[in-house]
Amino acid sequence: MKRLGKHSWGRTKLCNGNMKIQYFKETDSMYISFNNNPSTETVVINDSVNLDFDENKQITGIDIHSGASSFNINELELDLPKIKQKLG
Repeated sequence: MKRLGKHSWGRTKLCNGNMKIQYFKETDSMYISFNNNPSTETVVINDSVNLDFDENKQITGIDIHSGASSFNINELELDLPKIKQKLG
């Protein structure tokens, strides 16, 4: 996994209409899935957030670790083009 700092969203279309949000009460975590593509690489954004990408370097999901019930997605800043440049 690669670790990155704070970034800004930009204007990137994340989903094709297949978005799913799963909340796991026992771990207070959440997974936001944008499509059905399998994840092949994960980028660590911070201690609470990972981004999953498919083989075409398209984002497949956001994994929010413990504290998801109080997580504010509006405060998450990502620059996906810069993140994609750092993918293997």
